[in-house]
Amino acid sequence: MDANSIYIIASRLNGHTERLAMIADNVANANTTGFKKMVVDFEENAARKQGVNIGSFAKDTGSRIIHTPGSAKQTGNPLDVFLEGKGYLSIKVDGNTQYTRDGHLTVSPAGELITSNGHTVVDNNGSAIAIPPDAQEIIITPEGTLATEQGPIGSIGLFEFSDEQIGQLKRAGNNAFIAPGVKALPATDTTVIQGALESSNVNPVQETVMMTQVSRAYQSALKMIQQIEQLDQRGVRDLARMPQ
Repeated sequence: MDANSIYIIASRLNGHTERLAMIADNVANANTTGFKKMVVDFEENAARKQGVNIGSFAKDTGSRIIHTPGSAKQTGNPLDVFLEGKGYLSIKVDGNTQYTRDGHLTVSPAGELITSNGHTVVDNNGSAIAIPPDAQEIIITPEGTLATEQGPIGSIGLFEFSDEQIGQLKRAGNNAFIAPGVKALPATDTTVIQGALESSNVNPVQETVMMTQVSRAYQSALKMIQQIEQLDQRGVRDLARMPQ
């Protein structure tokens, strides 16, 4: 085989490496609340030499996040919330707005509603939500309004994204997303369920099967490159034995 064959196989090897890394990340977060799995897409690009098709390169066309919801799991914790619908919680991280489906909330030492990562949960106006220190009971309505036995204290900021723009969300590294250049809209079709959390949308069985398939393809491509190298080495040795 010539150098073109090696380049073609190497492109597939790189693609398999990327897919394995992404699958491994998905599996590692199979139990992470509100986690959204990621996939990487490839396209076949024909490789031609002197007008003849000699194979096809695997070109990475980018990764994308799958925003399908996970299932609800009951916890009984009054500060846990499951979002039924397309909505995302609005949070502040270092002064910047981010969005998450991780509804495992708690109260900070300062008395503000925060995420399990310690980030401030805000209302639709971007303001923190204060929980009275003497509150005996916290009620969260389906609309996201918080109240204690003394009355309402605020509302959780709920936002959604159009089908065309949700694909532009980027991971922020804390199970949340940033929305650069994307307009977040007030959620209109989201119901807040108190005392429940959203499971990851990763199916561990499917991901494990996919990992096995990609691993086999990777090993096959690697073996082909090793065989080509062995053929090249044999050719060099044979050439060296030829009489001058």
